[in-house]
Amino acid sequence: MDVQKYLQRIEYTGSRVANLDNLNQLCWCHATHVPQYTLDLFGGEGKQFDLENIYHKIVQLGLGGFCYELNGLFGNLLKLLGYKIELLQGSCFMQSSDEFNFPFDHLLLKVCTLVYCV
Repeated sequence: MDVQKYLQRIEYTGSRVANLDNLNQLCWCHATHVPQYTLDLFGGEGKQFDLENIYHKIVQLGLGGFCYELNGLFGNLLKLLGYKIELLQGSCFMQSSDEFNFPFDHLLLKVCTLVYCV
């Protein structure tokens, strides 16, 4: 993965030092420059969950993706920049039925700097 091209894609021009301020800026740039394609999950072609294909789609083609693609690739970027990353899965809780709805889950990132975990 070409870190510089990824940072250009999200228009991040700040420091590459792994700290909380830079993490906040990286998250902001990623969230405001890469669209989330929620409907991507329904129909269409099969999903490729390897970083090379996701990088091609999001960085080289300038497209968006859904949470597993976006958070997976973004987590890899953060790891290359020196952050400690843990991938987590979350499920939606449906208040109407008072239960978790497992078909609808989400990929989350737990990110740590030397001082903070967010």
